[in-house]
Amino acid sequence: MKYLFFPVIAFSAPLTLLNQEYNLNQVPDVVDPTAYGANWNHLYFPSPVNWRFPFYTLFLDRWADGDPRNNDIMNTQYEFDPYQTAFRHGGDVVGCMSKLDYLQNLGVKGIYLAGTPFVNQPWDFHQYNPLDFTLLDPHLGTLNEWRQMISEIHDRGMYVMIDLTIVTLGDLLYFEGFENASTPFDLAGYPVHYKTDTQYLDFKVCLKTHDS
Repeated sequence: MKYLFFPVIAFSAPLTLLNQEYNLNQVPDVVDPTAYGANWNHLYFPSPVNWRFPFYTLFLDRWADGDPRNNDIMNTQYEFDPYQTAFRHGGDVVGCMSKLDYLQNLGVKGIYLAGTPFVNQPWDFHQYNPLDFTLLDPHLGTLNEWRQMISEIHDRGMYVMIDLTIVTLGDLLYFEGFENASTPFDLAGYPVHYKTDTQYLDFKVCLKTHDS
């Protein structure tokens, strides 16, 4: 038997009162990503002809804590601890905006934000364990705060690049028989299971078998 792991259908998180500040989709009753929609009244800021200029790369969580209210926003254990290297330190979009003059005075022309801006496992400050590509991570800021930061960067004649980590997802799956260990390579593959009832929010998964 050979096991295949593939998405059956992609869908977006529906717009709700709880996620409307973080949902990239602002159209009610829409779950099809192709029907996404949102209005942002801003002037288009064209990309430069030549990208050869000083960039500054940073993890938002490790940069500046501008809004302490979002530090423990998921209300999970071991979520925020500025004295530990493995947990969040509280940096966010509001904090980043407060440091833009500093970066500009350094001669920085472009800012590269490492790690996806989308919702991650609560304690993963590095933003390389996304759970959903629909919702922005509440630890980092709201959709309007992201828009404000991008506008302020552009107002300074600077550019911003945002990481998109679609090949590293949150640690929700395991291979059968290797729940807590590295899985040996096998051409036939292994059955795949979710560790809990929690699944990735923007696609459902089907495990299908057929004769090899």
